[in-house]
Formats: sequence, C-alpha cells, structure tokens
Amino acid sequence: MNFTAKALEDSAVELTINIPAAELKKSEDKALKEIAKKYNFPGFRKGKAPKNVVERQVGKEYVLQTAFDFIYPQAINDALAEGNYEPVTRVEITNIDLEEGKDVVFTAAFTDHPKVTLGEYKGLDVAKDEVNVTDDDVNKEIDNILYKNSELVDASADDTTAQWDLLTFDFEGFVDDKPFDGGKAEDYILELGNGEFIDGFEDQLMGLKAGDEKEVRVTFPEDYRELSLAGKPALFKCRIKSFKKRKFPELTDEFVAEKAGNLAKTVAELKDKVKNRLESAARRDADNKQMQDAIALAAKNITVDIPEVMVEAELDTLMQTVEMQLKQQNVDVEAYFAAMGTDAGQYREGQREEAEKNVRINLMLEAVAKAENIEPTDKDISAEILLMALAYGVKPDEIVEVIKKQGDPARRNLHKTALRKKVAQFIYRSIPGNEQAASADAQPTDKAPDAGNEV
Repeated sequence: MNFTAKALEDSAVELTINIPAAELKKSEDKALKEIAKKYNFPGFRKGKAPKNVVERQVGKEYVLQTAFDFIYPQAINDALAEGNYEPVTRVEITNIDLEEGKDVVFTAAFTDHPKVTLGEYKGLDVAKDEVNVTDDDVNKEIDNILYKNSELVDASADDTTAQWDLLTFDFEGFVDDKPFDGGKAEDYILELGNGEFIDGFEDQLMGLKAGDEKEVRVTFPEDYRELSLAGKPALFKCRIKSFKKRKFPELTDEFVAEKAGNLAKTVAELKDKVKNRLESAARRDADNKQMQDAIALAAKNITVDIPEVMVEAELDTLMQTVEMQLKQQNVDVEAYFAAMGTDAGQYREGQREEAEKNVRINLMLEAVAKAENIEPTDKDISAEILLMALAYGVKPDEIVEVIKKQGDPARRNLHKTALRKKVAQFIYRSIPGNEQAASADAQPTDKAPDAGNEV
C-alpha cells in the first residue's frame, strides 16, 4: 500500500490510496470462499462450489467488490497511521478504480484533527473567590427550614394577604386598554412571594382581604417570551376570592430537637451546623469557579484553527441534550421553542458561540493530556460510570451493560470524558496554592447541596 495526500481547506484531507494488484488477487481467493459459504449453488453443498462456478454465478464485478471490501479498511488504517492523521469525521470512500489484474486506486476523504499549539496552562494566575457566609445567609436557610415545617390555615375575615400566603383569585389583563390572549384566569392559585408573576405583580396583592378588588399595574420585561407584550405597560384587574395564611413554627430548642435531632439539638447548634455547611458549599463553588476560570484561560491560550464540522457536531450534541431534557419533562419541543419566540433552528444558531467554546476547551484538554502523558485509570472510569448512574437514577451495572451494547463508540466517549476531567484536575492542582489540594477539593461539584435539606 502507498498513498499521496492532498490538504484541503478547513482541515480536510484527501488521500489517494494504491493497493497492489497482488494483494487484490489474494483477497479475491478469500472473497470466492466467503461467497461460496454464503449462497446456495445448484448441485453443490454450501461452501463446496468451485471458484469458477461461484464466479460465473455471481459475476466478476461482485467478486472484485467483495475482495475490495476485505482489504480497503486496513489500507486506510495503515495510511492514517503512517500520515499521523486523526479523523474527526467519517472517512468517505470515492473514485474506486477496481479492475482485475491491476492495482486498486481509490480516494479517502475526511477532516483531520486540527493541530493544537499549547500556550500557558500550568500554574495559571487565577484568583479564587473568598468565602464569606453572613448571618443573613444563615437566617435565610433557617427561614427555609421553618417554611418546610409550616402549615396553611384558613384566613379569618380580618386577615390580610402577606408573603407566602396561598391565594385563589381571578384576574384579567389589558394592554393598550384591550384584553390579550393568556391574560385572563379564574380561580387561579398563587403563592405570594415565589416570583411566579412578573416583577411587581405579587407585591401589589399583599395587604388585601378576601373579596377585595385591586388594579395591578406592571410593565412586561423587554425580553418577555411573548414578543407582542415585551416592554409594554399592562393593567390587571384582580379580585381576591379567598386565601390561606401560612403559619410558621417558632424557632426554639424544642422545635430543633424534634425536627432536626439528627443534625442539631438547639437553635445555636443548628445555626452553627447550617453555617458550616454553607461555608463548605461556598468553598466547593469557589473551587469549581476557579477550575472553570483556569480551563477557560488555558483554552484561550491555545493556537488552533477549529474545523467547522467540529462546531456543527457540538451543536448537534447541545441540541440533543436540550431535546432530551424537554422530553424527560414531558414538554413538547416545538411548543417550548415557540413559547420562547423562536424555533429549533434559530435556537441552535444562538448556541454557536457556546459550541465553539466547548470545542476549544476539549481540544486544549486533549492536547494537555498528550503533553503530560495523562491517562484515566480504571478508578477514573469507574467514577465516571457512577456519576452517569446517579444522573440517570440507575445502577452502575446498568450503565456498564448499555456501554457494552453500544460498543467501541460508547467506550471511547467514556474514556474521553474521564480523560478530560482528569486533565481539568491537573490544571486545577497546578494553580499556586492548590498543589496539595485534597481529592474532594480538586473535583468541585457543579451544584452545592441544600444546607437545610436534612430538616
């Protein structure tokens, strides 16, 4: 086998590969045997028909094509290895010149992995956010605990609406003195203060009694999903039909001992525990942000021409993720984009900058892995499988079975994901002050746990 290469635009490569006639001849013999085993030939047991009979029955062209199919994959692999190519697209085979007794010549076209020149990526000067948990932060978490243990009771005739009350009310909205679609409802249930309506709406419904009427004046946001209403002032005529008061428990040592005995026994102890957990969560957030900032900087420092096909592939992945998440929530994809005032095509194009950033980061991480000889261990792979299992709510063994069924592509993706995470940890630990970072600190999570989730 020998080949010539032609470099095209946007990292595209075209190889013209030549396979000697002698190799094709050897493959013809193998092809005839395989065809004899595959088909029934009158007068002969399966696999026992002579070569001349097989060739006469199926035709010379079919035999040559089968022979070519046996040898071209290895010829391509040899050419790619010799030329140090790493295709990021499928290798397309064209212009096959196939004739008995002659060398086989064909074209293999693909987009090659872009050449990456690393810039600075170790010991980056990336600041870490300070951790500062205030008393207000602690009190907010305590309020969340009290909210979780509150109850709703019927309001009396003298009660007025307040934050966290549950209202049942009618409303009708007007823009330019005209009602608009979707602006009217009866017996609508709303918890005051949860931000379900646009800014300013819920505040104007506080301090009212059952039976009261109220004209609520607000302005729709400039980026409101319904473009015909965006930025416009509106009037809502509202009538409070009934409401329930939210009754909060008193924060006492007795309450803490009863409701949070596994976490704390007294109010003071609960506040200390909440503060500690908030600080731990804040440190993880700070670690995570520092890691992401370092990765972004290292990616910015590389020199590379990113092929458009890689950006398009990443856009496909981003769209598939969005669609999968919507389907899991039983949300119609087209309806979702329509509600946002767009469609799937426009949304996809709007993600182009994000896709380019993702590709650039991944190219940097892979280049660092080569430069530093970083490879994921079996432990790293197992950890990634566990994370996937947690994300999908299944057992790790089920993830393993899925990967086995999907074969090499799934295994390569798993390896690549684990590799990128390991390189990210390497970059993080190289930041001054992080050299001795513990494993947990070096793998910051995307989301801090709720500090009050045990109460």
